[in-house]
Amino acid sequence: MIRRIGISLFVFLCLINSATAQTSKQSLRVQVGVAGGVSANKVLFNPAVDQKLLLAPSSGLIVRVNEESTGTLKVGLQAEASYIRLGWEEKFDEKPDNAYRRTFDCVTIPLLTHIKIRQRGLYAFLNLGPQFGFIIAEKTVKQGSDFTELQQRRYAQGLHGRFEWGLAGGPGFGFDAGRLGAFELEGRLYYGFHDLLNNRQQDPHGRSSNLTLGVKLNYLFGL
Repeated sequence: MIRRIGISLFVFLCLINSATAQTSKQSLRVQVGVAGGVSANKVLFNPAVDQKLLLAPSSGLIVRVNEESTGTLKVGLQAEASYIRLGWEEKFDEKPDNAYRRTFDCVTIPLLTHIKIRQRGLYAFLNLGPQFGFIIAEKTVKQGSDFTELQQRRYAQGLHGRFEWGLAGGPGFGFDAGRLGAFELEGRLYYGFHDLLNNRQQDPHGRSSNLTLGVKLNYLFGL
């Protein structure tokens, strides 16, 4: 049910992005910038797996197009090219000598609707839209030998394709310093609709989608 709702929202936001781009007849303000922060990822397995949050740095480039209006509410589009790390790290409370971490480096392209409420130089905003990604590298760290049969089968599961997609969004606030640019603090949530690992009938997990929480700092300047 959650996945169906998410996919419906995903399609709806794609249509909003397209309609906004086609119907905006006001003058536009284009900004470009950079972003950097930290992400915390886990994989939503079914059956569930006891995990720690997988912490990793994130970085990216931003292109934002806003309508240039005098009102406090502004609507625009934002595209990014970002690097994040997906995957999971398991917890072994009863076997502290064991460790298992499997990571996937991913290049992502979020295509977001950008809604901003501005009062002079200060503003709050919300980004929401689809995110697409491609896994470029994979790494496994395994320590210990006392693993259950289910764990061994999970560790042997292959990657279910390198393409990743889902829904991303989150709130933020910023300060526009004029010619010096804009400085922002943003929170980001990503919910993946694509299973990370194979989900065949003989595989131990029928679901393995990514869930990522992130905090980042953005710097943008106008063109």
